[in-house]
Amino acid sequence: MGSEFKLPHELEKFRHLDEKQTSILLGVPVGTLRNWRGDPKRRGQGPPYLKFGRSVRYCLGDLLAFAKDRRIDLRGEAEDARR
Repeated sequence: MGSEFKLPHELEKFRHLDEKQTSILLGVPVGTLRNWRGDPKRRGQGPPYLKFGRSVRYCLGDLLAFAKDRRIDLRGEAEDARR
């Protein structure tokens, strides 16, 4: 992902999130996260993840970068349309 984030000290305890926490943060079902990881047609659509045995974890910085990379700024499109 393009952007790197340095976590504020008070967020260090949330450095690695599980599927449920990630689902809440991104606003997508746990099943969608699993599809992004497991379905060969969808690989690369989801955020990067870590695998520790059978446990899956997501880095908070990666999730913030993932969300930022998908931000759509309609104000910029409106300005372009007026030109």
